[in-house]
Parts: sequence; structure tokens; C-alpha cells
Amino acid sequence: MRWIGYLESHWRDGSVTRASGWLYGDSVAVTAGHAIYDYDKQTYPERITFSPGYNNGHAPYGTFSVTRARVTRQYREDENNEGDVGI
Repeated sequence: MRWIGYLESHWRDGSVTRASGWLYGDSVAVTAGHAIYDYDKQTYPERITFSPGYNNGHAPYGTFSVTRARVTRQYREDENNEGDVGI
């Protein structure tokens, strides 16, 4: 399925976190808020990439740089798990 994909967040300290996500339309990926936002540091990663259809090390549709990321206010303000959504 090309709608589900692999997401990497590259943080300022050099660490990389990984998560899954799914496409909503042609240009919006939905994932967990904690995958793209560090609540403790109140910051987004330096770089995020998304690979739709990623499977066993293969990205048949390519890997794309995310140009803008946001999490819900509910998650950003109090790390509420019910609002743990990122786009």
C-alpha cells in the first residue's frame, strides 16, 4: 500500500526517530505527534522525511522532505495522549 509509509525525524542533537504514517490526500502525512514534536524541548525536528509504500528497506515511490509540520495544541501544551496527532 502506498498510503502507509515510513517517517524519519532528524533532531538537532543528531538523533533520528522513526515512525509510521499515512497519506491524507496527495501531500499530507498523518502520524503521531510525539514522532514529530519533542514536548520536553518544545521543538520540532530539523528535518523530517516521509517514504510512502516503504517496505523492507525499499521506498518504491521515493522519499520526500516534509516542508511543514504541526501537532495539535492539546499535545503541544500538555502532552495529552488523546491529542497525540501530527501532520
